[in-house]
Amino acid sequence: MALCPRCRIPLKKHTITTDVEKWEVEVDACTNSCGGVWLQDHDFKADARANLLLDCELYVINRAVKRLKLSKLDETAKCPDCKIPMYRYEWNKTGLEIDQCKKCKGRWFDAGEIQNIADVLRSSS
Repeated sequence: MALCPRCRIPLKKHTITTDVEKWEVEVDACTNSCGGVWLQDHDFKADARANLLLDCELYVINRAVKRLKLSKLDETAKCPDCKIPMYRYEWNKTGLEIDQCKKCKGRWFDAGEIQNIADVLRSSS
């Protein structure tokens, strides 16, 4: 069972149908606590234009129910699948940072990060 990299509680599986391409994607999310969302690398390979990150259903899932202490956000998050530390990187030279696993290339989005990236994607198109 995959655990939230921030809260260390089990992630819940959600199947969403993307707004733009109308394909189904299964995501793991911490919907009862921090609002983080785990997306696997194959989700991005199937969606090279990043339309997945413009999906309204993801915005709803990627909202925190409980606020995390800032110290939790400063901690190195561990990959829910590989259990190794992830690294922070800048998303497409936008100034927005997200966590990614070096091994499986999955990405962790803390609460609100998907909305922030979507705002940047919309403003640049």
